[in-house]
Amino acid sequence: MAQQIINIGTAANDRTGDTWRNSFDKTNQNFTELYAMQGADPVIFVAQESDFPTQDATTITLEAGKVYQYTASFTTAKRFIVEDGAKLTAFNFFSPILTYSGTGTMFTGTDASFSIRECRISCPSAQVFSFTDTVGGLFLFLMYDVRIVSASKFGTFDDLQTILISGSSSLDMGDGISLIGSNIIIFSISKLYLGSTNASYVGIDFGTAISQTIEVDDFIAVGTTGSIGLKGAASSANVPSGKLATIAGCDFTGVDTVFSGLDAEDIRWYYIRNSGIPDTIEEGLLSFNGNVTETVISASNTPVIVNATWTVIDASHFIGTTGGRLTFQSQRDIKVPIDVSVGLISAGGGAITVSVYLAKNGSVITNSKTTLDISGSSQRTLSIPWQDTISENDYYEVFVENNTNTTNIIVEIGRLRIR
Repeated sequence: MAQQIINIGTAANDRTGDTWRNSFDKTNQNFTELYAMQGADPVIFVAQESDFPTQDATTITLEAGKVYQYTASFTTAKRFIVEDGAKLTAFNFFSPILTYSGTGTMFTGTDASFSIRECRISCPSAQVFSFTDTVGGLFLFLMYDVRIVSASKFGTFDDLQTILISGSSSLDMGDGISLIGSNIIIFSISKLYLGSTNASYVGIDFGTAISQTIEVDDFIAVGTTGSIGLKGAASSANVPSGKLATIAGCDFTGVDTVFSGLDAEDIRWYYIRNSGIPDTIEEGLLSFNGNVTETVISASNTPVIVNATWTVIDASHFIGTTGGRLTFQSQRDIKVPIDVSVGLISAGGGAITVSVYLAKNGSVITNSKTTLDISGSSQRTLSIPWQDTISENDYYEVFVENNTNTTNIIVEIGRLRIR
């Protein structure tokens, strides 16, 4: 509702303004709307420690469903107990500063969703946040545009449904973010700066936590000797099967070690546009030279897999075998070029017509068929340029067939490349 303005006339007692009844009707409408807002989401303004209505000798309680807006800088030694749905803000990213001088965690919540935004806080001797979801996957932590002046640790989040941090920073942090639990649905970082001079600093420690969604965008980690950018479980254990964690546009050049436990080749992690981490490029390359083993032809016009011992030259998000198979191991589909090149001769010495195929999941791709005439006197080569959309566990091999008779074929050289 737009504000109801009372017409007071142009001069005292000129009787050109609203009647008494109309004036108080507008007053009632204005107050009705204000009280409705107060009841739905009450705002408590705070300029000093004593303004918090619920506190004792050591703690301040941020009550369920209430918004606390602090309007002046002040210091308290009392830690904050957060109830479900509480919100804290100053509506000002640059000032004032709420300083906690204690040593226990500044904000603690158990089975409580919490929103903190547009403010500055400082707790130089303590961890800022510790939130626990005892059921798992129910409660949320939401942080927008918050500047932490200093702290011994950013926070620990145990089995929350959602941890969402955006547009925030800290220039003086002893340690970073730690995750616990297996019921996390969303862990999302967007534009977060965490700087530290502590040798044991870890920017984000996933530990053994499992999250359905992990997205870290524009995260900047700055540390010193001994510091780590990202820490987690080996072999993609932080990410459920079928899911893909993404790390994009981050800067890890300021830490001593980018990874601990994690690896750029982990199949459920995707890295792009980061400083300090190479981009994820799914590629595989198999090769052999000087093969003399015959590929046995039992019937003409029947494709069989090339008989050779392949060397795995490269396999990133692929598994390569000496039998000539490249198997895709990633949680996202990709559409990429696939190249085959071979050099062949006839094992029987006579002229024959042969065809070469790219095969997918054990079946030749009919349209990849490439044919040429060969003999036993000199090697002939051919190439197959191809492209395909690849899903997890799809695999590729090279097949040959004799289109003339049952003379065996020797594939002397071979290349299979997917990129």
